[in-house]
Amino acid sequence: RRVHGDSHLVLLMFRLGLSSSRFHSFSQQRMQSSKFLQNFTFGHISLDPSQVFYVSDHSYASVNLKPIVKGHVLVMPKRKVERVRDLTPEEISDLWISAQRIGKMLESHLSCPSLTFAIQDGEAAGQTVKHVHVHVLPRHFGDFEKNDEIYEKLEAQSKAVKKMNLDDNRKARTAQEMEEDALCFRKLLNQ
Repeated sequence: RRVHGDSHLVLLMFRLGLSSSRFHSFSQQRMQSSKFLQNFTFGHISLDPSQVFYVSDHSYASVNLKPIVKGHVLVMPKRKVERVRDLTPEEISDLWISAQRIGKMLESHLSCPSLTFAIQDGEAAGQTVKHVHVHVLPRHFGDFEKNDEIYEKLEAQSKAVKKMNLDDNRKARTAQEMEEDALCFRKLLNQ
């Protein structure tokens, strides 16, 4: 038997005890969460979707296994390209708009007064994963003895990854810790 119009939605709303506004919110949440039901690859690394907290038309963002500072995340294009020069105008625009939106959320959530955005574009610049990505690093006064020390940390991180020496000074986070951060950031970004 065919249901006419939106009567099937009204019946579902009635069964769930939802008002039309609550049903719309419920429906939006289901649609939004479906964008995380895809495969995410960062270079040669397959990411667990539970660690991805933001998805746009051309980009996505994930939490970091070994963050340099609290809230250190990565924003990358969906299409795997090695260099910034290989991005289309739409991809580069979406990448930076996404990084800006995520940065605003991190500043508010972590009460940090500043951010460092960094791209290591090519091997000579320290890039180890052959996939363009923006590091978004929340900053606080005095978080490093010398402000530019953060770049030394990024370079050290790159060298450790290149050697697959993930046992540098920073402790790797558990999958559960990463998932908790990703869920928190998703909520803050209404993803």
